[in-house]
Amino acid sequence: LRDWTDFEAAIRTHKIQLIFRGKSAYNPKDGDEKLLTGFEALLAERFSANQSAKSKSAAAWKKREGLVSSNGKNWGYLYKNNKLTVNDDEAAMIRMIYEMCAAGVGLKSISEALFARGYRSKMSKIPNKRIHENTIRNIIRNEKYKGLLIIGKKSNDFYEKKQERMPESEWATFPGGCPAIVSEELWERANVILSKKAEDWKASVKKKGVVRDFSGRYPLSGKLICDSCGEKYY
Repeated sequence: LRDWTDFEAAIRTHKIQLIFRGKSAYNPKDGDEKLLTGFEALLAERFSANQSAKSKSAAAWKKREGLVSSNGKNWGYLYKNNKLTVNDDEAAMIRMIYEMCAAGVGLKSISEALFARGYRSKMSKIPNKRIHENTIRNIIRNEKYKGLLIIGKKSNDFYEKKQERMPESEWATFPGGCPAIVSEELWERANVILSKKAEDWKASVKKKGVVRDFSGRYPLSGKLICDSCGEKYY
C-alpha cells in the first residue's frame, strides 16, 4: 500500500492523469473512488506478498534438497527439471576462459579472444556484442564450474524491495551437486591469479595517490557508448 500511496502522491504532484484499463480516468478528489482504489492496491500487494512467501518456501525446499534454481542463462550449462547438464559447445568457452586466466591473461583480452572465436553476449540487447569483462569475472568466481553447488547466497526481501546477501553460515553447499566443467585445480589457479591482479591494481592506484570514486580505468569508463556499434568505451 505504501507503493500505491507514493505513486498517487507523485501523479498528483506532477498533474498526471491516470486511466485504468476498462475504467474512466482516476479522480483522486473523489473520496469513494480513492478508498476503493486504495483497497484494490492493498489486495494486490497482499497477493504479491503471498506469491513472494510461496517463492521463498519453494526456494527453501530446493535449498534442502540441493536443487538448482536458474534463469537458464548460465554459460556452459543447460537447465531442466531443477538440474544442470553440461552444454558441450559452451563448455569449451568456459575452459578457454579458465585456462587463459590461469595463464595470466587479462579479462579484456579474454573478452576479445572470445569475440574472435564467435562467442557473443547473451544479455545484451545489442546484437553481435562481446561478452563483458564483468561476466567473465563472474564465471571465474562461480564455484559451479568446479562442481560445487552453493544455494542460499542471496534472499529477496519483499517489503524492502531488495536482494540481500546471506551470511555463509546460512548457505547450503553440495560438493558434486552439479557437473564440473573445469578441474578444481584449474579453478583455484585461475582464482588466485584473478585475486592477485585485483590486489596489484589496487596497490598501483594507491601508490600513485589517485583518489577514485569510479570503478573503471578512467572516470567515464563504461559510461560513453559508441554511436556506431553500441559498445562502451573503456
